[in-house]
Amino acid sequence: MNRMLLIASLMVLLLLGFGGNVRGQMVQYGKVVEANSKGKALSGVYIRLTADVQDYQPTSSDAHGLFRLSFSEHQVGEKVYVIAEKSGYEVVNIHIFNEGWILTDREKLIVEMAPKAKVDKERKRYYGLAEAACVERYDATMTLLNTELAQQKISMKEYQYWKLKAEDELHQSYKSLSNYADAFARVNADNTDAATVALAEKLETNDIEGAMALVDGKPYLSVMQAYSGFTVAFPMQVPEVPVASLATDTLPESDSLYNDIMVLQTYAKLFERDFTPSAMKYAKLCAYLGVLYKQRGWDEASRKYFTKALNMYEMLDLMEGIEVQDKINKIKQLLEN
Repeated sequence: MNRMLLIASLMVLLLLGFGGNVRGQMVQYGKVVEANSKGKALSGVYIRLTADVQDYQPTSSDAHGLFRLSFSEHQVGEKVYVIAEKSGYEVVNIHIFNEGWILTDREKLIVEMAPKAKVDKERKRYYGLAEAACVERYDATMTLLNTELAQQKISMKEYQYWKLKAEDELHQSYKSLSNYADAFARVNADNTDAATVALAEKLETNDIEGAMALVDGKPYLSVMQAYSGFTVAFPMQVPEVPVASLATDTLPESDSLYNDIMVLQTYAKLFERDFTPSAMKYAKLCAYLGVLYKQRGWDEASRKYFTKALNMYEMLDLMEGIEVQDKINKIKQLLEN
């Protein structure tokens, strides 16, 4: 009986010990593939971790590109930093290794590699394409600004402001060209990750600016787009309305500069005194149209333009500190009558 109990106790201890080893061991499976090869396996890739990890043995990918890392202490959910090495090759999905890999028993660690000579060639090609796109964007912006200045649509101060913006944009782009080229050269068209697919599509359609925006991780608003949007929201000049020769029932439309208060505040801050004459001219024009329409009995149109003039004068009074209170009072009286 005692012998039976002893045997049973030993079996329990053995089972507990075996079970403990099973529970304590974490195995991370993985595979190495060659980028842009339809999933071709890559053998002989040396897989190791950073020096601070001691509870595993380095390994190499087999003929099928497969490998596994066995840990005696690390568990599922812990992060490790993997290093993959093979002569003449470099890792393509480098972000996984830079950011670390979360150990899992449900998902393979996929290592994507490509011949170094091929990556270097692509890196050089994309650097040229990205540089050309940035220079073309700068040239197009300056062409627009030069034309606007020649046609007196913007002042010299405005021109200089946007010119400096364009030059800074080009300078910042040059600082990022190497990063763009490296990211583009590492794209693996076999990867079905959404971010990789989106970047590959941009490159396939030669949308280099769109690809650069994806690498930056946010939509990019170029200086030309900012300038164009700004001038649409806030016209730089107010056209004269030929009210003296008005002889039809067609109502001439004037620009609504006051619609976007934030844009006006930005404009006033940037160009200060350049803004005032244009705004005064606009307010005076709207007030004149209001009087003219009121005389002709066009009450709706009259109220519309008196309101525009009032809003502009009030904005001038708020932002510029210009004494226009008498004009504000007069227009309020006209609106009440």
